Amino acid sequence: MADYHKEPMVDVVGITVHASRRFLWSMAFTIVAVAAALIGLSIHSNHYGYFGPTGQFAFYNDRLGKAEYLAALPPDRLPDAFVIGSSNTMPILPKDIDHLLGVRSFNLGSFWGRAEDTWAWSNFLVGELGLRPKLVILGIEPWTFADDSRGPPLLAMYQRRLITTPQLAQYLPNYGEARAIGSSLLDSLTIENARLMAQMYARYKGVRSGNGPFPAQGFNADGSNLGYARTDPKPFLPEDVYRWYDGFSKRAADDAALNTLSAERRTMVEAWHLRLDDIVNFLPGDRMSPERLELFEKSLALLNEHGVAVAVLIMPTQPYYYDMLLHYTKHAQHLAALRERLAAWKTRYPNLAAVVDASHVARFGGSARAFHDHYHMTPDNTRLLLEELQRKMSVADSDAKQ
Repeated sequence: MADYHKEPMVDVVGITVHASRRFLWSMAFTIVAVAAALIGLSIHSNHYGYFGPTGQFAFYNDRLGKAEYLAALPPDRLPDAFVIGSSNTMPILPKDIDHLLGVRSFNLGSFWGRAEDTWAWSNFLVGELGLRPKLVILGIEPWTFADDSRGPPLLAMYQRRLITTPQLAQYLPNYGEARAIGSSLLDSLTIENARLMAQMYARYKGVRSGNGPFPAQGFNADGSNLGYARTDPKPFLPEDVYRWYDGFSKRAADDAALNTLSAERRTMVEAWHLRLDDIVNFLPGDRMSPERLELFEKSLALLNEHGVAVAVLIMPTQPYYYDMLLHYTKHAQHLAALRERLAAWKTRYPNLAAVVDASHVARFGGSARAFHDHYHMTPDNTRLLLEELQRKMSVADSDAKQ
């Protein structure tokens, strides 16, 4: 039997310099071989779109599709108004904008769009396309300015779909071709990349294809999203929650009413109809980035310099989600900070024609039911929002003529 009271004995084995070198060279060769294999497979799979237009794509690059589409249009067919923002702006239908504001518009809303997208799209429109649009509508939320660095190595502040859109990436403050190449290679060596690559090979069996034109990828020809353009959303909250919030939205009178949780609202919030990671995911650290706020202001200045009228919409969330944000984050403070900045920007940039604070549906007569999820409205709500924008712009026009 073994005597477990005795200390274990360790034999010291000598090793020669030659054996040490052989071990180190073998280890180095193994590391290089594994890294080369991962990079080679990543280049073939190309699931992020780093390595050309063909691959086993994990997602559709809506930015690239829209940029290529606009760049290929004859000058006389280019729109004269644009919507820029996150996917929360995708349900804004250009046909409604055109009807209400008398323009020909296109929706440039992008998945996970942030302040750098506003800056890149603005440069693309006035620079690469040489346009002077009649109107640019900018949709923002606190997470437009998220202090988020969850992107790829060396370019962690940017979304991969933005990095792989050369028409836009060239305008990013921290972008460079050498850095982009290094970022794509380092990203190929991550565990997350290996996991996703395995999924893509399992799904597509190694068969590669191109993304194709964006109207065939879940979008309308005007840039809006097919799914979000539906007006029959699937309920994601209990019926009594919808009913209560529709009633509340009709009677909420001011900021104090919207931002003070009553006992009844607190009880519903604490029922947890939404997950915590849905609450905190879009604004890591519960803070906004000064750099992104500054970049957004630079976008306003650029458009002002080119005489482009701008309207800013503070986009709403579903009102139950609004209350969860109030309870668990600094959402009220972030909105107040945005209002303060927008007021200052409005005095600084004459092209800022209208600001619509639609941060809660009660502010524009919207419905708690007209949401596909806790962020994305249906066109029933976005039409009401656009009608509020039309009223604001009419008032601004009247004031300017006096």
